[in-house]
Amino acid sequence: DDALDKVVSFYKDKMGQSISVFQNEEGAILTMNSPDNKSSVVVTISTDTGATDGHTKIAIMHTKST
Repeated sequence: DDALDKVVSFYKDKMGQSISVFQNEEGAILTMNSPDNKSSVVVTISTDTGATDGHTKIAIMHTKST
């Protein structure tokens, strides 16, 4: 039941300084690329005032190029 800003702050701290952050009152997307651009992590954070009673939802996607 953590607030959106608290969750965004947690992931910003874990992902380091070289991330891109897009945030509004409904959610945020944090993107991090590896130095060689062969790997990326995208964290999508959103609040849902409907079915989940305002709980914060988090989706994490990690992609690698071969």
